[in-house]
Amino acid sequence: MDPIRVTRPRHRAAILRAVIGIMRLDGEAYQGTSRLGPAVENSLIIQAIVLGQADGRPMTASDIAGYLGVPRSTVIHRIDRMPKRIGVMRHKRGRRVEYSIAIANDPKVIAALVEECKAITVACRELSKPDT
Repeated sequence: MDPIRVTRPRHRAAILRAVIGIMRLDGEAYQGTSRLGPAVENSLIIQAIVLGQADGRPMTASDIAGYLGVPRSTVIHRIDRMPKRIGVMRHKRGRRVEYSIAIANDPKVIAALVEECKAITVACRELSKPDT
C-alpha cells in the first residue's frame, strides 16, 4: 500500500493526536501502562496479531515482521517477553507458528476499542473542518 501524503499541518496534527491517543489506550488495555516507549513496539505487534484475527488469517512472526518492517527475531523476542495477561497464544500448524490473542470477552479491551473509535471520530471531525 502506498503511503498517503498529508501536507496540511492541521491534518498532520490531528492524525498524530489520534495515533498517540490510540497507542496510549492500547498500552493501557494490553500492557497496563499508558507510557510510550517499549510499549509502542509491543502495541504494534499486538495490533498486527489482532488485525490477522480480524482478517481471518492468523499472523506468523514473519508476517508480523513484514507488516511492521522490523526483524522477525525482534517480533519473537517481544512476544516471548510479553506478560501472560496480554493473552498472546501460539498455535503450531506443522512448521508454522501462528499467533492469536484472547480478546473476545475482555471488558478492558472492549472499553479500549470503544475509546479508540471515539478518538478516530474526533480526528475525522478535525480533518473535515475547512482550512482557515
